[in-house]
Amino acid sequence: MTSLPWRNNTSHDISSQVNPRYETPKGAQDKADKAEQNAKQYADDNFAKNAFKTIKVDGMQDIVADDKEDVLTIEGRTGISVTTNPLSDKLILTATGDAIPGEHGSSHLSDGADPIPDATDTTSGLLSPAEKIAIEQHSIDISNIEENIDDLKVEITTYVKKNSLILNVMDFGAKGDGITDDTLSIQTAINYCAQMGGGIVYLPPGTYLISSTLQIKSSNVTLCGSGHASRILGNFVTGNIIYAGRSSLVTQAVVNVGIKDLSIASTVKKTSGAAIFCELAERFNITGVYASPAEDDNYNLYDGLYFKYFDNCVVDRVYLSQSHNGITMFGMADQSWGANLFICGGSKIIGNHLNGSTGIYIGGSAGGINVEDTDIIKCDINIHINSNLSTKENREIFLNQCFVDSAGNHGILINDNGVVYLHMTGTWIASSGSVSSGGFPNGNNIQTTSVQSGRMDVIMIGCRVFNAYGSGLVLNAGRWTITGCSVHTNGRGAAGGHGVNVINPNVSSLVLNGNSIINNGNSTLGIGVLITSGVSNYIVTNNNVQNNGTTGISDNGASNKIVSNNLL
Repeated sequence: MTSLPWRNNTSHDISSQVNPRYETPKGAQDKADKAEQNAKQYADDNFAKNAFKTIKVDGMQDIVADDKEDVLTIEGRTGISVTTNPLSDKLILTATGDAIPGEHGSSHLSDGADPIPDATDTTSGLLSPAEKIAIEQHSIDISNIEENIDDLKVEITTYVKKNSLILNVMDFGAKGDGITDDTLSIQTAINYCAQMGGGIVYLPPGTYLISSTLQIKSSNVTLCGSGHASRILGNFVTGNIIYAGRSSLVTQAVVNVGIKDLSIASTVKKTSGAAIFCELAERFNITGVYASPAEDDNYNLYDGLYFKYFDNCVVDRVYLSQSHNGITMFGMADQSWGANLFICGGSKIIGNHLNGSTGIYIGGSAGGINVEDTDIIKCDINIHINSNLSTKENREIFLNQCFVDSAGNHGILINDNGVVYLHMTGTWIASSGSVSSGGFPNGNNIQTTSVQSGRMDVIMIGCRVFNAYGSGLVLNAGRWTITGCSVHTNGRGAAGGHGVNVINPNVSSLVLNGNSIINNGNSTLGIGVLITSGVSNYIVTNNNVQNNGTTGISDNGASNKIVSNNLL
């Protein structure tokens, strides 16, 4: 039998034959598969790393390579040129300065941005020429508005309809002519605003005659005018002009009520009621209200603002003139109501030295009372503090940067159970009394009648107490710290007066340090610091007490004291 020439690496039964020269089919296929695998590996090692499979750009369709021979083409368009540097294997994209619309700016910003210039009347830029011309034709002279902003008045006319958040009382029938009774129209607008869940009831300039009290008994309602030109004019003798709040704790709370930028006056001399009466008031804001300016009606209003129980309310930029009290406030006896009332913003309360009138009356169970940057002048008593409207003393009262000036009798009067803590900073208390009052014991700048020892703590820093017809300070009880104050030129009435007069042993502690107490009283009655027999626990040091009517210091107190280093 002739042997076939089988090659090595064939199957055993074949290769074992003599002189194999031919491959079997299976052996040939195995070698072909191995050759393909080696070729693929060589290609991957030497060519695949230079290819791309997919290029992704956010928001755009992917570019996918169909095979290794695909070529990615990068094109430059307007404003962008493309160059290559084969030596450094770099592809360079450059902004050329040409763009649509218009040319770029001549220089780049610090962050690399290349701003597009404004359009001209003939060349496109940020706008087309046509758009630029149209805007210029309808432009507003902003500089002119800024120069005349104080005179700018926004008139809300009849295009503000009843389904808006701003309601114009004219849309509800109000005339504002000072003749027509506008009570029903304004009240209807207020009620409608309340039904909507709150908003603004707007009174355009005009005089709105009313014949009964306007009532705001729902939350989030603001009664707003255009300043002094929007005038509510009552024609009834008794009762409030505006009532805001609720009369009982069991009814729904009334919060976020505003009364702003309007004037309130009366055609008749009222015998009771307030311009604005607030009861159980939470977060009320009374701003820019002129209540009975004196030039209008000769103090026809009885009370200005009245707060019967309150919580976190603000009185800002008000002008009040009245025959009785400017602002009255008090809380509940259990002190659950009567906290945080802020009077500020250059407010002014002015009387006409009418007997029994008070600028600010704090009537008990009130705390967190802040009176700042406010002028209280020409009332019989400018600030009166007691507990007559409640059964508890007031808690904390702060007077900062106020003018308490020209009271007919006392500037500040504190009665029994008046206040636990009173802090005065930078406040001016001056010119109390009158020629007819004659001097001490009348016409004192600060007068305390309380005889309860230890129930009152008063701190005065940097205040000026001067020019009273009676004495500067008359102290009957409490703990007093007075420092850095100027107490001068008091006792200028015929009867004279003292600078600081400590007249009762119930003054349980006194510190007078670093004050100027000069030029007080006359030759009849005029001592800088007078301390009565029985007073103890006091320090009088480092004060200037020169040039008083009779003597600088008259110390008649007990032994537990320090009186030294005073300039006599």
